[in-house]
Amino acid sequence: MVRGLSRLLLCLSIVGILSACADIYVGGPWSGGRQQPFLSGAESGARLSSVFDRTDRREIHKAAYHVTDSPAGSPKMAWQNSLTGNRGIVSSGATFLVGFNSGEEIEAPVRLDTSPFLEPLAQTYVTTTNANVRLSPNTEGQRVRTLPEQTSVQAVGHDRINDWYLVAIDNRIIGYIYGPLLIRVEGDGLLLAGGDPAQPRLCRELTYEVTLSNGQRDAWTNGACRSGDNTWAIVGGRPLDLT
Repeated sequence: MVRGLSRLLLCLSIVGILSACADIYVGGPWSGGRQQPFLSGAESGARLSSVFDRTDRREIHKAAYHVTDSPAGSPKMAWQNSLTGNRGIVSSGATFLVGFNSGEEIEAPVRLDTSPFLEPLAQTYVTTTNANVRLSPNTEGQRVRTLPEQTSVQAVGHDRINDWYLVAIDNRIIGYIYGPLLIRVEGDGLLLAGGDPAQPRLCRELTYEVTLSNGQRDAWTNGACRSGDNTWAIVGGRPLDLT
């Protein structure tokens, strides 16, 4: 899945796409706002996209959003259009942090706040006391767990303005921890990953299967990425073999 995601995102101009591809409301689920529950462009990669009418596209966009924004590891959603008789399934795998920290891809929570600019890191830290892990780098962020004192974590990013660290355990990002609750392991030997502070980007690969009322079938894949304004946008797209 990770390698496939890399191929899907290769050579895409994410910065330009993110501002144009999604229909959005202001804010994200952690800030009191919410993204409109549709992902425009979800039919990108489909061979039969010209056959889909407006109501088909709306069903596909709605299913794509719900699958993309689901906290489940491998979500799936079926849809059926009573007006056209067309139906389909949208599925997805895990969510990954991509294009950050020297291009490393690492699994991350789908609700992770991607708005802060983080300095890339690759260092081991230990909690100095019981430490709350949150999905946003502030005390108002959703608490997902509490780590006991002397828990070792891998810091992959640092919000230098507010002093919060984005951390991982067992090569999986768990959230943010407040800086004063952590101490770096001396002689760790790991260096800064390097690079200017940047906003992390979350992506997950989506797969679509559609059956038209006349029996024609189609299958394709594309990606959904979220960065900066914490809203999802479709990127890329290619057809899949029909078997």
